[in-house]
Amino acid sequence: MSGKVLLIDPIATNRISLGSILRAAHYQIHAVSGLSEVSSLLDDALFDAVIISLNSPLDLVKLKAMPALSNVPVIASQHAADDVARLALLHAGASDILTAPAARKVLLTGLRSLLRARNASAELQLREDTNRALGFHEAAPPFQSKSAAIVVCNDPKSCPGLLAKLQSIRNLSFSLRSDKQLFDPPQKQQSNSCFILCLTEKTARQALNILVEMRAHSATRHAAVIVAAPHSCADAAMDALDLGANDVLFDSYGTEEISFRISAQIQHKKTNDRLRATLQAGLNAAVTDSLTGLYNRRYTLTHLSHLFDKSLRSGTELSLIMVDLDHFKRVNDQYGHAAGDAVLCAVANTLKGAIRASDLLARLGGEEFVVILPDTPADKAQGLAQRLCGLIRNLRIKAAPRQITASIGLSAIGPDRLRTGSNPHFEHLLHEADKALYAAKSKGRDQVSYFTPQAA
Repeated sequence: MSGKVLLIDPIATNRISLGSILRAAHYQIHAVSGLSEVSSLLDDALFDAVIISLNSPLDLVKLKAMPALSNVPVIASQHAADDVARLALLHAGASDILTAPAARKVLLTGLRSLLRARNASAELQLREDTNRALGFHEAAPPFQSKSAAIVVCNDPKSCPGLLAKLQSIRNLSFSLRSDKQLFDPPQKQQSNSCFILCLTEKTARQALNILVEMRAHSATRHAAVIVAAPHSCADAAMDALDLGANDVLFDSYGTEEISFRISAQIQHKKTNDRLRATLQAGLNAAVTDSLTGLYNRRYTLTHLSHLFDKSLRSGTELSLIMVDLDHFKRVNDQYGHAAGDAVLCAVANTLKGAIRASDLLARLGGEEFVVILPDTPADKAQGLAQRLCGLIRNLRIKAAPRQITASIGLSAIGPDRLRTGSNPHFEHLLHEADKALYAAKSKGRDQVSYFTPQAA
């Protein structure tokens, strides 16, 4: 994951060392010594995150008061901070707090996690803008104040300190569950819950495996998952963030900070739920396909235009996958149109279950689907396209007992292509994916083809 990071630190050596770590991870860095230098940068740059070394929460309040940075995640860095100071920074707007000097893995993992959360929120706002442009927009429903959390721990004796702190938080209700109880039997309420996964030195590997399983399981895929761990397990906790955990609670955190972080993640989850609910207040039959329930061509082109303009402004990657079912007419001719409809719905559900909340899946018409992948480079999109091709190939549909396959075309834009002046209009991205799709068909179908300017 890449992006533009604003680094604010009065000490030049700190700026150099942190900047070196971030540049090596392919982030674009703008480093300044203080808040007074920030305003002049905001006219020419859009930042994805801020890392600031500060002396007081007031510095953070001033930073967040700048309109261009009000919704940008901020990592506050301090050499030492007690519970009161940490809580003050969180209330002032810090997304996370690092104790300087921060280890490379802790810094980069925390930054990646924050950017993923920000991208989900930004995507929600972008979709609301698209709906507003189409005339289908209503206010979002208010959030409920009371939420539940499930503590996943096979041995409560291994984390008595955490349980004692959780039990003292009055505005949240908690229950205790073992990992075996997560999926057997399935719990209907899990998708509406926040999970706190206990990780210790003895159970680190097991906890990470549970996290992977939770992110793959339909009942817990979109749940808020927070890992609770001692500082001695910091490396494993960072691995958990990269595997999909939303936050980490270290054993040194005070009760109020734990409460704040849990509440924040529940709010983030509700934001993501709004995104996955396909904007119920703003969408209707005019922008959805009546058979599959997916977005239709009209909505997709408007949304793609917004995403394309965003990529032009910020220089971020944008990928597009076009899926066309092979020999679909034979399904209709041999089994009837009802069977053809069953195939289309099965493919739509399969694709829907394989993509992220921030991606957009649509039916362009007939047997053609498209997946739009914001902030996704071509190599990542190719991996997803290959996976989608395999998932469709493995479909077994009772109404049409024959193998279903798809040809898939992929196109993408990124900073390199934008600098060369390629793709001046969003429709070019569609045409390129279409050319790649027909290249896949000409090579024998049931495969993925990627458009490159050299091959055009």
